[in-house]
Amino acid sequence: MLNFLKKYFIFFFLGGLIIILVLLKIFYGNENTKNTTNITPTITPIITKNITPTGIVGNESIDTEKNGPTVDALPYQGKKMQITRYLKPGVLEVVIKKEEDKAEAEIEIREWMEKYPTFKDQTYVFKISNN
Repeated sequence: MLNFLKKYFIFFFLGGLIIILVLLKIFYGNENTKNTTNITPTITPIITKNITPTGIVGNESIDTEKNGPTVDALPYQGKKMQITRYLKPGVLEVVIKKEEDKAEAEIEIREWMEKYPTFKDQTYVFKISNN
């Protein structure tokens, strides 16, 4: 008899594990398998903020923590100039028609920067339009 138990020990051990697993499933298994309810995800908007205006071109919005609401500031059309886009991070392109308009354009740029403080630390480059 002892020889028989040694020879088939692995089968008895595995059988005991199967019995333990079946009992665990019966007592601790999922009881709510038939009454499943469908979970419908709710749509929640994700609010993102673009802290710096680097790389913004066209009518894309700029949102900063210190200025509050979103501002559509570019492109800006003034009397003697037009602020069109960013040439590179931190450098705005300002288009003027004549070299003589440069002084008046600088005054307009300063007024625009006071209106939109986000751009106060930005520099600008003048470009004379061919039109």
